[in-house]
Amino acid sequence: MQPWHYSVFSDHEYLPETHCLRKCIDGFALSSKNHPEFLLVGKEIFKEEVWHILEDIGLADQAHRVGDSISHGDKKRLELAVTVGTEPELLLLDEPTCGMSPEETDMTMSLINKLSKERGITILFTEHDMSVVFGIAKRISVLHQGTLIADGSPQEVRNSEEVQKVYLGGTA
Repeated sequence: MQPWHYSVFSDHEYLPETHCLRKCIDGFALSSKNHPEFLLVGKEIFKEEVWHILEDIGLADQAHRVGDSISHGDKKRLELAVTVGTEPELLLLDEPTCGMSPEETDMTMSLINKLSKERGITILFTEHDMSVVFGIAKRISVLHQGTLIADGSPQEVRNSEEVQKVYLGGTA
């Protein structure tokens, strides 16, 4: 584990008057890998690398817009861009598609899958939308009232009588 640890919280109110590009530069500058360089040379050196992140996330066209002027789905992607800038090995997401339209949900989950594959990020997320869970997960753990009721591949979990009874509308 690297000596620097950072958390990025989902907060749409984080400097609402700040441009998307600046928010991403801040996240990149706080990366454990880049932190010492940031102290020596400042944030501007990271602008090119941040542009690559914004392009990967699909927000390059929003870079100079103020954060509170973009759509809900774009705000969620901006949060991912800021987080990706910290170069995490593990990304914890709490309901990453909450409040999104079906189209935004599909785009966000495709993006999360891309980040996992291309950047080698392990992603752990909570989600109540079972189509999202079964559509991306390699392994699923299911809790009911604080108790683990299933753990395994998507197919194993889908076939679990207990999961069927509690979450998928089946009967056990």
